[in-house]
Amino acid sequence: MKPKIILNFKKDYTILNFSKPPVNSFCIDSLKLLIKNIDKTNPDKALVITCNGTIFSAGIDLFLIEKINKADFKYLISLFEELIQKIISHPSLTFTILNGHAIAGGFILASSTDFILSKDGNHKIGLNPDLLNVSLPALPSAILKLKYKKEANKLLSKNTVNNFIITNSHIKKTTKPFQYIKTKLKKTDRLLLKRKNTLLEKLTSYNKEKYEKDNDIFFKEWWSKHSIESRKNVLTKLRSKI
Repeated sequence: MKPKIILNFKKDYTILNFSKPPVNSFCIDSLKLLIKNIDKTNPDKALVITCNGTIFSAGIDLFLIEKINKADFKYLISLFEELIQKIISHPSLTFTILNGHAIAGGFILASSTDFILSKDGNHKIGLNPDLLNVSLPALPSAILKLKYKKEANKLLSKNTVNNFIITNSHIKKTTKPFQYIKTKLKKTDRLLLKRKNTLLEKLTSYNKEKYEKDNDIFFKEWWSKHSIESRKNVLTKLRSKI
């Protein structure tokens, strides 16, 4: 189905509601739409990202990328990195409200916001890179390393995708996410914004040094014989469940 976005402009924040059934996956069109709509938001107001359905996002559409050429795949990754760069760079506070599982690119998108909120601790949230036998693109890799630090190593575990939300202090469980957001915005201080800017500065510095190298490694791994075979196996399993 075609992606759809609804922007809801509130007094102190803008809600960006993304929908692309059944798992809110990312493709070239959906990433372009997300970028276009983030550009419409007020940089002086907080940004709240959520999705429709029972899954926040399963990340990049694996069925789609098996059909596109190398140039289009690189373009898709560049769009995804542009999207999360815009979220990280948003001057005001940013929030994710999870409506369900956030896997792979969905988790990375959520991690690019300042706060991740969840009503239900049973959501699966994390990465599963072992399934595809690849590293991460440069910008997502930098975000996870800088934001989760020592905990970033846990993200490489297959079991982590089931329990990361329980063990990670970055994810706030709340039955009233919008009340939490309003309270947080009232208490926003210079220290909080300074931490946000410090993360952005570190991210910029990290990517100046390692961006091209990390992305070269990622693309080489993605198109390696071993990774291609791993993706075929994953897609075969996914098709059997549809």
